[in-house]
Amino acid sequence: MNKEAPSTFNLFSPTDYRYSVKALEPYLSEEAFVNYKARVEGVLAKTLAKHGVCSQKIAEEIVQAASQVTAKEVYEEERRIKHDIRALVNMILKRVRDEAKPFVHATATSYDIVNTANALRYKDAVEKVILPDMVALEKVWIDLANREKDTIQIGRTHGQHA
Repeated sequence: MNKEAPSTFNLFSPTDYRYSVKALEPYLSEEAFVNYKARVEGVLAKTLAKHGVCSQKIAEEIVQAASQVTAKEVYEEERRIKHDIRALVNMILKRVRDEAKPFVHATATSYDIVNTANALRYKDAVEKVILPDMVALEKVWIDLANREKDTIQIGRTHGQHA
């Protein structure tokens, strides 16, 4: 099995790319993490607009800008300024008009963004990949149990035949 190494920002396995689960990449890779944090920044702006803090037009501008951010540019900025969320915010700020800038990341702490993004991406990974895989595995086990229910087995206790 000869897998091609993915880009640095699509890695998420604690060991290396050969042991990762491709279906989890959209949720657990570094690119995904940046995308989720950017989405949270966008939703924050929409919430500010909902409560009259900024206009809907400004909120949509921030959402649009956040959707264009890439992990590569955020990590380049983070390397320069030594702060992950500030780097993300800077990449959003460079894509919005001056009128929208005061509302990017307004009212939030870094960990409001990080923790919310993590909760969302883990929830999505569980609902969209892990639970469906577990249900499929359960079906295989049920089929196996039904198929082998009349097969005679040697009983075992304490590692030896009973």
